[in-house]
Amino acid sequence: MCNGWSNRSTWLVNLILDNDQDLYLCRLDELEELTAPVTMRDARRIANGLGISQRLLKEGQAKAGDVNWFEIADAWEDERKEMDNV
Repeated sequence: MCNGWSNRSTWLVNLILDNDQDLYLCRLDELEELTAPVTMRDARRIANGLGISQRLLKEGQAKAGDVNWFEIADAWEDERKEMDNV
């Protein structure tokens, strides 16, 4: 485990998307457009669309096969539910 995430690659992808303000806001915009719960496919598509996965893989900081997209999707869905309640 890494900071509550199943592995370092998963933690790092989510960390980058949460800590870079521009990426975070883009991610929120993408999540707001979804009409169904966030899926693993949605999470991967959003991250790839923002160039995060390729950047981390190219820099050797994350391994594509190690990223737990289900875990990221669940975290983002929880965040989306919280945004709906505000």
